[in-house]
Amino acid sequence: DIGRVCEIGSVHVPLLMNIETYATVHQMITTVRGKLLRESSALSAVEAAFPPGSMTGAPKIRTMEIIDLLENHSPRGAYSGSLGYFSFGGQVDLNVVIRTGV
Repeated sequence: DIGRVCEIGSVHVPLLMNIETYATVHQMITTVRGKLLRESSALSAVEAAFPPGSMTGAPKIRTMEIIDLLENHSPRGAYSGSLGYFSFGGQVDLNVVIRTGV
């Protein structure tokens, strides 16, 4: 998905299905990186990546069109979106909202 906003050949996966352990949960993490195109921004990378394919299935764009029709064009709210921040220094830290009370 981020290949649409990154330089050709720059997208790679340095960390695949790594398990991080915390006091009350184990979390599977995958890191995907790429060099953004000159005309792209951090926001365009997030727009390209969400909703994540693990939530929608593939092919993602057609699947989202079908979901939109089945749900009568109703907004999904935060579900399968993201919470996080964009810093003034260019850092971005986001998560995927799955089972979250908002």
